[in-house]
Amino acid sequence: KPIVHPLRIDFSRSTAPIALVGKQATAGIALKPEIAGTWTWLTDRELDFQPKDDWPVGQDYRVSFDSKAAFAEHVRVDKDEATFASAPFKATVASGEFYQDPSDATAKKAVIHVGFSHPVDTASFEKGVSLTLSGPKNASTAKKFTVSYDERKVNAFVHSEPLSIPSDDEALRYSLGVGV
Repeated sequence: KPIVHPLRIDFSRSTAPIALVGKQATAGIALKPEIAGTWTWLTDRELDFQPKDDWPVGQDYRVSFDSKAAFAEHVRVDKDEATFASAPFKATVASGEFYQDPSDATAKKAVIHVGFSHPVDTASFEKGVSLTLSGPKNASTAKKFTVSYDERKVNAFVHSEPLSIPSDDEALRYSLGVGV
């Protein structure tokens, strides 16, 4: 299960109503777009929001405060809102290698390791992947492939169909389409 990181807001001075320090804050704080979770005053200066589920990928948020309901009655703030964004989805090619099976010298293939910042939608990923073999004397040829994933689906391993040793220099190019 992924670790869900909280949003922590640090104020420069004591801000929380003293009776709420260490307790859930239930009034005067709005998060747009709304997501389920709990606001808690950790200290008189630290406000924490723990989402029930992981943050949606690449979403912009706005936190707004009703000063009279959210803060101690003597507190005045310069700004009554803040904005932030959750982490965007990223795919990174971690490695690409030519692999020869040590127990079968004729079994040769390419293996490309792609790492993701968040669990990937496997159907979308596989639809967006392409492998093409090309060389100076040959036209580009699409190659078939299979994909395996780790348990959390944050790493994919693209395995090309078996490859033969070419008579001329050739390159296997991989690409990932938009929208994964």
